[in-house]
Amino acid sequence: MATYDDLKPYNLRIANGDRSPILSGSVHPISEFNVSSHTSHGEPKLIPAVKDEVDRRMLLHGLVMAVMNQ
Repeated sequence: MATYDDLKPYNLRIANGDRSPILSGSVHPISEFNVSSHTSHGEPKLIPAVKDEVDRRMLLHGLVMAVMNQ
């Protein structure tokens, strides 16, 4: 099992523009990073997300907003 600290250098490379397929994948490349709000070490963590996940999150947000507006 990998920890966040194991993956941090790769996340930073991708966040800084490295588009190597070995890092971000060719089928489901990382399309954005979410930033955590709290960590045990006091610094935010970069959480990678792929387009399908972003689309699902936007759909869920739209559904939640529609229910809340009722």
